[in-house]
Amino acid sequence: MHWSRATANTGYCPQFDAVVGEFKCRQLLRLFARIRGVQSNELDRCADLVLQAVGLTMYSGRKVKALSGGCKRRLSLALALIGWLARF
Repeated sequence: MHWSRATANTGYCPQFDAVVGEFKCRQLLRLFARIRGVQSNELDRCADLVLQAVGLTMYSGRKVKALSGGCKRRLSLALALIGWLARF
């Protein structure tokens, strides 16, 4: 199996909030999607899909460090799902 195919289908959600506070939610999701091999023209669609799936659409433009603890956990889940959801 090719490395890029494997990383596109692998998610990781640690017990602590492994998020970068200076990024906005959408920016961080786009970054992780790009790392996981999502094509440039699909980044926004993929970010929107995962934001909606975890209920964070209304916080997409907010800096991660300004989110509540629960929203940070949802964002961690979104980061774990982003490669998998890119296939749809």
